[in-house]
Amino acid sequence: SCDFDASNCDSTETGKTIIGQYSALNSYVENDGTCYSSDQKATEKACSFSKKKSSEGICCDAELGALLEGQYCRAKSGDCIDFGDKGSFESSGCDTVAGERCVPSFLTMGSPSGLLFGITNIVGNFGTVFVDQSYWQSAVAAKPKSAVMGFLIGGMVWFAVPFCMATTNGLAGRALTTHPELSSLYITAAASGSGLTPARVLAKILGSGGAFILLLQLFMAITSTGSAEIIAVSSILTYDIYYTYLNPELKYRREGLRNTFMSVVASFEVSGKVALANVQAVMNALVDKKFFEKEVPGKEATALAVAINGFLDEDQMISTAELYNCVNRAVSSNNVEGEILLRVSKFFTGVFAIFMGFLAVFLQTLGFSLGWVYMSMGVIIGSAVGPASLTILMERANGKWIAAGAVGGFVLGIMGWCIQAQVEFGYVAYETLGSDWPWVVGNLCAIIGGLLISFLGSLAMPDNDFKWHMLNERIPLVDDIEPAKDTEETDDKLQKQVKIATVASVVLTFVLLVLWPLPMHGAAGVFSKGGFTFWVFLEVAWALIGGIVIITLPVYETVKSMKEAKKKLSDAETEASSVLKDGTTLKIEIAGEGLKDVVVPESAEI
Repeated sequence: SCDFDASNCDSTETGKTIIGQYSALNSYVENDGTCYSSDQKATEKACSFSKKKSSEGICCDAELGALLEGQYCRAKSGDCIDFGDKGSFESSGCDTVAGERCVPSFLTMGSPSGLLFGITNIVGNFGTVFVDQSYWQSAVAAKPKSAVMGFLIGGMVWFAVPFCMATTNGLAGRALTTHPELSSLYITAAASGSGLTPARVLAKILGSGGAFILLLQLFMAITSTGSAEIIAVSSILTYDIYYTYLNPELKYRREGLRNTFMSVVASFEVSGKVALANVQAVMNALVDKKFFEKEVPGKEATALAVAINGFLDEDQMISTAELYNCVNRAVSSNNVEGEILLRVSKFFTGVFAIFMGFLAVFLQTLGFSLGWVYMSMGVIIGSAVGPASLTILMERANGKWIAAGAVGGFVLGIMGWCIQAQVEFGYVAYETLGSDWPWVVGNLCAIIGGLLISFLGSLAMPDNDFKWHMLNERIPLVDDIEPAKDTEETDDKLQKQVKIATVASVVLTFVLLVLWPLPMHGAAGVFSKGGFTFWVFLEVAWALIGGIVIITLPVYETVKSMKEAKKKLSDAETEASSVLKDGTTLKIEIAGEGLKDVVVPESAEI
């Protein structure tokens, strides 16, 4: 076999040194390792390499600048390695006088570069979640119970992917680079950074079948994630840009209808409620005010009567807000926004899909590797994590300082990224920016800077006017239709889900980020055969359970939802009647063109 000692690798001896080739050896040279004797037998001694200070000199008699990418220079005496501009490393823990040498291991959690990767990865993934509209849409659209359990189960199932891919494809890839027929050049740092490690591993071990499995896996992952992103961005472009700025007439029309409805109901309501006996009079008044554009079908009138009957209280009263929702939800023939916005949304879906393809090709053409872009995400978008969190956790958060935090954190992240690269390597370039410490510093500056700017600014200049209850009133709804509430969505049950989410978040954060990795990083050393066997068993069990859950649970919930929907539809058809609970028949008879007397809000005139 071929290890980085160069005794079994293609190497060149020059005086007191050995120059060998092992791609990306410097990325794991500081891992926990095991001492090997001069006859290449493992001892029971633990060891590790540490970086030498520049004042301590180099290890070899060869010029560091002469080392090519992937090459290293190892001194014959002692145990010291040079990596060109990556510095020099010297081992401790082995009896170098007796010829022992330290061999770092991949089977360990004691990896300084792995710890730095973990920090960068966590910050970057915070950014990809908090700044990803698809997650927000899913959380807002789902019922509280479904949202909490969905995110918890989804997160645990998702973890099986990096967990298994790293242990299988990652370690198998490194094993292939030690094969005498392939050498370390089979998977170089550049190939790994481009995401080609799984492809080369599966193609080599499983042949064309393995390549097909990976292609299928990527296809499913990309289409699933890509569709969610396209729809999410399309929603932002449709509702936040087109609906608000490009075609505000739609909003003005809806606001005008709302004003007309409220002005009519004002004559009939008592303490925010309308008596059932006055409902027909309200409908007649709305017809006189041209609230309805066209004749209301009998089916919609029946649906409206059923909805009103369902929201009546013990005093045969219905709140004005619920009556308004019932009219908008049942009389769909009076709604035009949904159809228009759907067409616009489809247009923006195509636009963003084309843009995504262009952006991918553009970054590839510029030479940015997949790994480099992934590790840099936290620097670019991590600054918005803190501000986004405060918007839903801090009632008095100041909008201007929230925006300043996102922008200011981004500036601090870029500054920290570049300054660390300059301090560590003496210059700022693609390769120096793509190193561990510049990424860590840039990510931390972005996420912490954004949080501090928005939080401290909001404390200094709080927004005392906004209250949480205003949120429901200000969120724009298509055709002003509020989604129907589940009868089980009570405040007590909502608070229960809040407690479950809080406890689960704290426990999982502690277990996955502290209790599990940190002790293994600090004291576990290299896995024994039994320890690694347990690791693999845990990985396989996690993957199998996750796979079973993610396949069977959606099927179960779909069947259950279909049965419930079928029962509700059957009950609705049985109970469908335009007769109100007081025995009167609800009628909406329209004559004329409609909308002539709609009250237009002042904002539209401006």
